[in-house]
Amino acid sequence: MTDRADIHPDANGFRRLSYTCRCGWIDWGHANGTGAAGLLTRLKAGHNDWPANSSSNIYLNSSPAFLVSYTQRMGNRHIQLPLNTRQWIVKRGLSSAMLVHVAYTIFLSESLAFESYQNRWVWRVLTDSGFSAEDLVSNMVGFYRALHGKSEADMRALCGDVGEAESLAIWDSQVPNGLGAIKNRTTQPIYFSSSACPGSQSLPTEFRSLQLSPHGMNWVQPRGTSVPLGIAASWLRYTYDSTGDFRISLN
Repeated sequence: MTDRADIHPDANGFRRLSYTCRCGWIDWGHANGTGAAGLLTRLKAGHNDWPANSSSNIYLNSSPAFLVSYTQRMGNRHIQLPLNTRQWIVKRGLSSAMLVHVAYTIFLSESLAFESYQNRWVWRVLTDSGFSAEDLVSNMVGFYRALHGKSEADMRALCGDVGEAESLAIWDSQVPNGLGAIKNRTTQPIYFSSSACPGSQSLPTEFRSLQLSPHGMNWVQPRGTSVPLGIAASWLRYTYDSTGDFRISLN
């Protein structure tokens, strides 16, 4: 969760929160791209994430596949809790471009799950950040940052960071109850008026190139339990269908 204090630079000069002309409010902690970079690396490697399943023969419909796991963490600046790790079955042999679309889909799916957990009343003792105005947009910016290998300075320039003073002015005049009170369930920025942003505010074209990959074709999210850890073996074959159900047979 971000608040007004995050607009100011910390002891290391890092300004976690800022308003930008083209991307709206951005939490630069969320937009660091670290989680997205790790997910992209694992997908391109194409091996089963869980060592206990490394010898398993996994198929999606009739095509060889592998299991990838991914999670995000929630909390505030003092407490961080991991959410349940979720798994996906991804078809092997996809092109680099197709893998990027699958990674983007998994990343946004987990981001939505993350925000949904934060929006539950039981977590509000930690944060009121579920679907906060800047959350999903910041995650999306972080994914593109990881994909293109850009620096934080590159992304601030691309988004049009208005700086500390103007961000404070926008907060004080237009965000009286904090960004947690402004909900956004999309990756489309919510814009605020600013003298530093003349003309129309719109998302950079660099952040519009990726499309979501449909469930059931190149990937599925398993229903219930994924590959059972206790019976993973090279002589067993796990075949997932397009709905996420699986059956076990002899390989």
